[in-house]
Amino acid sequence: MHEEMQDQTNISLVDLSIEIPTLIIQQKYASTDNFTGRPAPGYENLKPLARPELASILKGATGELEEQGYCLILYDAFRPLKTVQYFIDWASGPENNHDLKARFYPHLPKKQLLEDGYIARISTHSKGLAVDVTLAQYGRPLEMGTAFDFFDPLSHTANPNISREHQQNRQLLKSFLENHGLKNYSKEWWHFSLRL
Repeated sequence: MHEEMQDQTNISLVDLSIEIPTLIIQQKYASTDNFTGRPAPGYENLKPLARPELASILKGATGELEEQGYCLILYDAFRPLKTVQYFIDWASGPENNHDLKARFYPHLPKKQLLEDGYIARISTHSKGLAVDVTLAQYGRPLEMGTAFDFFDPLSHTANPNISREHQQNRQLLKSFLENHGLKNYSKEWWHFSLRL
């Protein structure tokens, strides 16, 4: 049964936690565990939402993953427009938290995150067309060579400067989801969207 919701652009969205009960939900932007260090506006009580066609693909991929002993951890799905604007405003602001910089974007100035495409001015997340995910086995995330939202070339999916194990784990995630019809954003191993 779909739990249909309407966002600000009147697109139909479903709750991924209902559609895929085995999905491990860790919405990073609802917590302080993200590159801004604060819960993002728009994530108060926000359910993990996506378009029905994306939910269907994820459900099929999850079934195959589970047959092989894996599951998906979801970091982000539908992203409200006010969150996108919050990220843009944050990236345009002063550099004032060196701990966050060291953890999430050690080699780039904050403003370059927009220029380099790590923070989107127009996001497929806001259309319910994208998810940020990783693979887990026995409930623990596989090592991928970088953390989620590490804004650096090391997070590029095909970066050769990570261990062989990490390369294999990224390719495993990518092949599972691409075989079911999603596409990966080459600068972020965790980001997948519908092929349009």
